[in-house]
Amino acid sequence: MKSIVVYSSITGFTKRYAEWISEAVGADCAFVDHVDSEKLSQYDVVIFGSHVRMGDVPHRERFAELSKGLKKVIVFVVGGSPADNPVIPSIFKKIHKSIPQAKSAPQFYFRGGMNLEALPEDERVYLYKQIRMMKILSFILFPIRKTILNVVYMMSHNSDNSSKESIAPLVRWMQL
Repeated sequence: MKSIVVYSSITGFTKRYAEWISEAVGADCAFVDHVDSEKLSQYDVVIFGSHVRMGDVPHRERFAELSKGLKKVIVFVVGGSPADNPVIPSIFKKIHKSIPQAKSAPQFYFRGGMNLEALPEDERVYLYKQIRMMKILSFILFPIRKTILNVVYMMSHNSDNSSKESIAPLVRWMQL
């Protein structure tokens, strides 16, 4: 079965997971801007991977455009928060609306991290605006203040929670 991992990555965490998956399942690997629909139509399985940005997948529309006509699509997302974050299911709902074929495959969330130095300036400015907004919200939404401040901490400090072992469920699913 010929497969490819197509990813978007800003700070390198999603790229790392894409390369690990590619290596583990014997798939080709390409940055999202380096492929088109014609190229992807040559594959039996296309695995799309993206980072999460404030509860959304930045290249979701591009993945949807590229997925037209594809039969088997798998999606993974990489974020800084733990896998039990209640926002994660809503991210996959948005993906499934854009890429209907992804509904037939399990969803995969991998924990990445934060690399503030690798963020482009415009992304860093956006991030700091979000952090300020969340700090204000922590006073308004006092009952969940601790949770909000934990998220603020994660967003404002470098971390690396990536783990090659976490791709095992996706690799097993590909081997079925």
